[in-house]
Amino acid sequence: MTDIRMPGVDGMELIRRAKELRPDLVFIVVSGYRQFEYAQTALKYGVTDYLLKPVNAEELTQLLIRIREEEEKKRRLDNWTASVDRQLRENEWKKREQLVDNLKEYAQENRELNDPERLNQEYGCDFHEGTYQVIVIKPDIPSAQEHADAYRIMMKRSLSMVQKALEQFADESAAAVHAEGIMVVIYKKEYDPVQLRQFLTRVRREIENQRDLFWGIIVTMAMGGEKHRMQELPQSMKEAVQLCKNRITGGKGGWLSWDDGDNETREDYEMLPEERKYFQEIGEYLDSKKNLHGGCQNRRNHDSPQGIRQSDLRLLYGNFRCGPHRDPSE
Repeated sequence: MTDIRMPGVDGMELIRRAKELRPDLVFIVVSGYRQFEYAQTALKYGVTDYLLKPVNAEELTQLLIRIREEEEKKRRLDNWTASVDRQLRENEWKKREQLVDNLKEYAQENRELNDPERLNQEYGCDFHEGTYQVIVIKPDIPSAQEHADAYRIMMKRSLSMVQKALEQFADESAAAVHAEGIMVVIYKKEYDPVQLRQFLTRVRREIENQRDLFWGIIVTMAMGGEKHRMQELPQSMKEAVQLCKNRITGGKGGWLSWDDGDNETREDYEMLPEERKYFQEIGEYLDSKKNLHGGCQNRRNHDSPQGIRQSDLRLLYGNFRCGPHRDPSE
């Protein structure tokens, strides 16, 4: 509430300056002057009402009650709008999660997408000419098997972080949690690999900042090859998943990029291809146990998949649990 004629700054100037700082403020002007131009100026600045002196107490009370009711109605509407927007975003992300599921099936069956336009319509996307890439973000924590519920919470929180960050970065995107990790589909009309690395670095740091809740998080970024046709997305996904498996024999954390040649066996692995494949199968098995079946509560007694020795399973489980630089027997 403000008067009009005041020394230093008059009421109109006060309202103008205050509205610049807080556009949502509600003003009532009180004045002993009946000049029409004052009322017109007040209305121009969005003043709610204009009272003449002497102010009638009942009139002022009714005005304040009306303002309170209007503000509460506006707040309820804002809350409802925010709730609807949030629900729409959640529904959109659920659709996008289904898109990731679809792409994974295509990748497993070595198929290309035959009808990109139908995919756009079905999942509400706007994929056109540009660069496409699939990235698997894999957080590993040493105690995942013993704390399966905590691991699932961590993955859910990490997915929300990734989805929020993607809204600011990608022209179109999708993300979903699978046994392999958080599978991310990125589409950019103008692709910049440096910007992509900076974006993924921020995401990795944000996920790893959950160390106060989940000690020892190590995040691996497995980047499938860049593709220039939407139809090739399943291939990029297949490459990203293969790179994510490579962390089992090559060490967790950091970057693995298909286009940078990280798909090739490095000399320091000192493994034959069949040995490498064997240990990757163990790692896939442990991932599936950890993510799909609530953790291996008794690692010494669970059944081994066909063709895998119990001793190797326990050894690599220890590596998953303790990290690559600790003795699994501990």
